[in-house]
Amino acid sequence: MRRLLLIFPIVLSLGFAQQSGFELGTKYYNQGEYWQALVQFSALSNQTVDQNPQLTASLVMLMKCYAKLESYQRSIFLARDFQRNYPESRYQADVFFLLGEIYTFRNDYSEAAWNFALARAASDRQKLSDEAETRAQELMLNRVPLSDMEVLYSRDLGIAGQFLGLLAIERFQRAGKQEESTDLMFNLRPHLKQPWLIQRAMRLDWTLRQESRQSILIGVILPLSGSYAEIGNQILAGIRYGAMVYSDSMKADVELDVRDNAATLGTSIEIARDFSENPLMVAVVGPLISDNVKAVAAVLNGTGKILLTPTATENDIVDFSRFLYQYQPSRGIRGAALAAYAVNTLGLKTFAVIAPTDAYGRELTDSFTKKVDELGGQILYEGWYAGDPTDLSHHFKNLRSIGMRRLFELVASDSDSVRQIDYRTVLKPITPDSGRINRRFSSGDSLKVKLPTIEGLYMPIHHGQVYVASQVAFYNLNTYVLGDENWDDPDNLNKNRRYLPRLAFASSNSIDSLKLEESGILVDYSMLYDRSPTQYDYLGYDAVNLLLDGLTQTRFNSAILTELLKKMGVWRGITSQVKFGGDSPRQNQSVFIMEYDNQSRLLDPAGYYDQFGFHPKAMILPQPSDSTTIQNLNKNIGHE
Repeated sequence: MRRLLLIFPIVLSLGFAQQSGFELGTKYYNQGEYWQALVQFSALSNQTVDQNPQLTASLVMLMKCYAKLESYQRSIFLARDFQRNYPESRYQADVFFLLGEIYTFRNDYSEAAWNFALARAASDRQKLSDEAETRAQELMLNRVPLSDMEVLYSRDLGIAGQFLGLLAIERFQRAGKQEESTDLMFNLRPHLKQPWLIQRAMRLDWTLRQESRQSILIGVILPLSGSYAEIGNQILAGIRYGAMVYSDSMKADVELDVRDNAATLGTSIEIARDFSENPLMVAVVGPLISDNVKAVAAVLNGTGKILLTPTATENDIVDFSRFLYQYQPSRGIRGAALAAYAVNTLGLKTFAVIAPTDAYGRELTDSFTKKVDELGGQILYEGWYAGDPTDLSHHFKNLRSIGMRRLFELVASDSDSVRQIDYRTVLKPITPDSGRINRRFSSGDSLKVKLPTIEGLYMPIHHGQVYVASQVAFYNLNTYVLGDENWDDPDNLNKNRRYLPRLAFASSNSIDSLKLEESGILVDYSMLYDRSPTQYDYLGYDAVNLLLDGLTQTRFNSAILTELLKKMGVWRGITSQVKFGGDSPRQNQSVFIMEYDNQSRLLDPAGYYDQFGFHPKAMILPQPSDSTTIQNLNKNIGHE
C-alpha cells in the first residue's frame, strides 16, 4: 500500500517550454499518477541548467515521485547527490524533509528525526519549518530509543544538533532522568544563538529548575558591627550578590545563614557551635580575623563542613582543621613570591627592610628575607617600628650610612657591579674639582648623593600608609620599593606618585577592567546597592562563587568537594585567582605581582607566582563569564 507524503508547493517562474513540462508533471503528481509524473520530471532533470533553469526544482520533484512509488533507495541516492551538488539551493530544506519522511516509512526513527531537524534548521518558509519541527518533536519524544539520544544530539553542534539536544532534554525529563537533563542543558546553553532555540531552552530550563531544584545552605560569619563592620558588610554584599546570580542561573537556591560575630572570639565560637549542629549546612564563609578563624575551625573540624576564610593571611592557619581553606595566600607565600620576583626577574641583589614589628610585619619579613638568602641576595639592613610610620628618619639615616659605606667599598674594589653605574657622577656632590673622593662630608651633603647601592627596599605597611613613600624620596634612595598588598591603593599611589618611580608588590587581587565590565556586576551593583563595588565586595563575590562552582561540580556533595578543591587547577574569579596545592594543599598558592607605573598611573600585574614558579602576565587566566564559571573548575581537575 502506498503512503501519503506531505508535499510543500514549489513556486516557480518558468520559461514556456519548461512550464508545460513541469506543469504537466505536477498535474500528474497531484492526481496520483506518479509514473507519468516521474517520466516528465526525469526528462527535465536530464537537461542542463541552460536548458532548464529550474533544474533543482525538477530534481526535487523527481525524488518525490520515487518516494511515492516506494523506490526509497533511489530517492535517497538522488537526495544525497543533490546535497553534494547543490549545497546552496533553497530546496535543501525540502530534500531534508523528504528524507525525514522516507526514514519514517522505513521505521528508522533516529535518522528521520535528524533529517527533520536539518529541514527545520535550513528552511526559510514558516509552513515547512513548523511541520519539520512538529515531526522531529513527535519522533524524539515518542519513537526514538532513549539509547540513541546522545548519538543524535552530539552528531553536530549546529542548529539541528542543538534542536535535537533540547528535545532530548524534554525526553529525559519525561523518563525521570533529571541528572541527564540538567547536564545536557548546562552543556547546550553556551551554544544557543537562534531566538527560537533560546525560547525553547528557557521553557525547558524553568521546568528543570522546578522539578530538580535543590537548596544549598551556607553559613556566613562576619563582623557586621564593631571596628571591622565596614569591611564585613562589603564582603557580605558580594556574597549575597554571588548567591543571587547563582540562584537565578543554576538549579539550586542558595540560602545564607548570616551571623554577626563583631570580630570577637567568644561570639565566633558560639556561632560555630550553632552551625555545627545543623546537618543541612554544607559550608561556612568567614571569619575575617585569624584568631576567630582558628577558633571556628576547631569547633567545626569534626563536622565535615568546609570553612573558607576570605581574608586571613596568617601562616599555617590551615593546620587547625583539615576542612579549613585559606582563600588568601598566606604571608609566608606572599613574602617569598615577591622576593623571588625581585631577585630572579628584576635582577636585584642587595636589599633593606623597614617593617612594622607586629606579627603581620614579622611574618612577611621573615619569608621575604629567607627567600632572598636562598636565592643568593643580600639583606644589608633590617629596621623595625611600632605604630604608624610617620617618622622613620632613624631607619633611613641608617640606610644612608650603610649605603654610602657600601658605595665607597665598591669604588675601592673597582667592582664590576659598580661599573654599570657612573659612580663618579653619583658621587659628584661630595667630590671636589680635583676629582678626589671626599670621605669627610656632612649629612646634608650626603643627602645630595642618590644612593644606588640598596637595590630593593622591602616595606610592608598597613592600610592607608602609602604616604611613607615620601620618606624614601626625601632620603634620596635610588631603589626599587617592594611592598605588600596594602600598597594596592590607587588614589594614594597617584597622590604620591612622584616619590615612587619604581614600585612592585605582592597582591591577591588583580582587577581586569574589561572583563569586569563584561560580567555585569558594575551595573547590577549600582541598581541593587546604589554604589560601586569595592575590593571587598569582589572578594565576597569571588569567594562564594568558588564554593558554589565546586558544589555544582560535585553535585552538592561537600565531602567530595574537599578533595576536589585540593586537586583543582587555577581558578579565576573577577579579581581573585586561586590555586590550592603544594606542601599545604588547602592554602591558596597564587600571588599576583603588581607593578606601578608612576608616569601612566597604571597598576598592572606583571604576572603571578604559585608553587611552580613565576608565570608572566600572558598566563593569567581570563575572568569567567556567567556561562563558563562552572566549566572552569571542571577543566582544571588533575592539572596539578
